[in-house]
Amino acid sequence: MEPCFQLTAKWDIMKMPQTMSSAIVTRRGLGGIRAENWWQSPHPTQNGNWSVTYEGENAWQRRFYRRLEEERKQHEEEKQALKSRYDSTLSGCYRALAYEKEKLKNEVEHAEQACEHEIESIKEKMEEEYQERLNEMKMQHAFEMKALKDEGESIQNRNDEQDKLLKKKDETIEELRKELLKIQQANLKEREKLLQDHSAEIDSLKNKQEDVRKEMQKKHTDEEESLKERLQSMSAEMEKQRLIQTSQREQQTRNAMMQERDNMETKYKRLMRDVTDSLDEDLAVMERKFERQIQPMEDEKKELRQMMDRMFESHPQSATELRQERDRIEKRYEKQLKSLKEDHEEEKQRVRKRHERQLQSMEEEMKESRKVVEKSCDARIKEAEEGAQIAIANIAKYQDSRSQDMSQIIERRDALQHQSALWLQETLVQLLKGKAV
Repeated sequence: MEPCFQLTAKWDIMKMPQTMSSAIVTRRGLGGIRAENWWQSPHPTQNGNWSVTYEGENAWQRRFYRRLEEERKQHEEEKQALKSRYDSTLSGCYRALAYEKEKLKNEVEHAEQACEHEIESIKEKMEEEYQERLNEMKMQHAFEMKALKDEGESIQNRNDEQDKLLKKKDETIEELRKELLKIQQANLKEREKLLQDHSAEIDSLKNKQEDVRKEMQKKHTDEEESLKERLQSMSAEMEKQRLIQTSQREQQTRNAMMQERDNMETKYKRLMRDVTDSLDEDLAVMERKFERQIQPMEDEKKELRQMMDRMFESHPQSATELRQERDRIEKRYEKQLKSLKEDHEEEKQRVRKRHERQLQSMEEEMKESRKVVEKSCDARIKEAEEGAQIAIANIAKYQDSRSQDMSQIIERRDALQHQSALWLQETLVQLLKGKAV
């Protein structure tokens, strides 16, 4: 290469395109020199001329290929930088994906634990409510049994009062009998005196005594019939009232148990609806998280596509290689998105299955609770019916004992009346015999 020299004012220099960085040099009146043999300096000299350097034949081809080689190396460096950036971004995405997956797994575990704790708390609360309700029902049953016991005691007290009245009546009859005996003795003494005077008065006294006896017998018979009618009416009324109260208590118990069963079913349905709503909400939250997770990858994919398009425009000679690289990157992105979507669907299916198991267990618990309530209701109704049957049997026994006591009282009264009549008859016969003697 020859040394650079300074052009004089006899030379005219015209610039070539900047990519070539060469010049065309002409001499006035002497013809031209080949443009590729000269290289212009980047700036003119102080006097306004350009310094040029002679480089030999075909210098501009060598400069062009050298510049092309430099651009190819720069492109390779940019490609390597882009690849390293893509690899770092992809590794960061993998790390973020693993972190988000672990975070989602922890959140799902925490949610499962929270659901289990909530289910346990609901079970404990329902068990407490059931125990409270059972205690209330036991107390109510105890109150009802106490009321029945008080009613039985009141009936027993009334029966005792009636027994006292009958006893008092028996005592009164006994006193009357004693008074009657005294009167009869007095009458016999007077009759002895009168028999000494006139036997006709004895016959009249006998007839009068017979009338008094018949009248007293009729009076006792009427009182006995009225007492029997009163006892029968009181027994029928008591039986009617007892049956009405028993049926009312049974209906109230049945209604209370049905209401409790309906309340439990409503509560279970509300809990099942809450669980379904929580499932929908969890799925919606998972969808939003998944969208937020894949959105940066979509944006990065779009940005990479735009950058590749710009590279196509700036380097059309490497379009095939860049297109292959772009397809490979897009396939990798699609594969990652497909894997993420599959993991997301599997997680959704696990959440749905867990909620379905939870709903199934709640339905089984509701069925068991319903069976327990129905068994308790049947047991209480059966117990009430047995109590009613026992009360009916006790009342029947009491009525039988009362009728037996009345029969004994009547038989004893008839025996006393018959004995009194025989005694009077024997006394009169003895008196008549004594008078005849």
